[in-house]
Amino acid sequence: MKKHRLIIISLCGLCFGCVHPPQLEDEYSASLKSNYPIVSIDGENNSEHHSVQLSQGIHTVEALYKTHRYVLRCKFKWQVKPGQHYEIVSHNTADPLILYRWHRRNALWAERKEPLEPLHCTRE
Repeated sequence: MKKHRLIIISLCGLCFGCVHPPQLEDEYSASLKSNYPIVSIDGENNSEHHSVQLSQGIHTVEALYKTHRYVLRCKFKWQVKPGQHYEIVSHNTADPLILYRWHRRNALWAERKEPLEPLHCTRE
């Protein structure tokens, strides 16, 4: 009986623990997900979203990195490719935030590729 429970729990974990890429609006768009608020896209104020869709082309994005003592505004500029997924995270680098291209490797694993450091981070 305990063996059957363990099998059922393992199967549920596999089914609900799968890595899924974000849905894209169309074949010409890309997704950007951030653990930190995205406050500006191409100079236009954003309502502090954590997930946005971008069209292909060169884009400039600003995200806020908040600590107990200060707030940093980090600016990224890169060529967005259609059908790609990007992610802004804190990853123990010299700069507080870094941008990666996110790639689904298989149902249980995703990898971050092509790290891009911010152009600059300014204290607010």
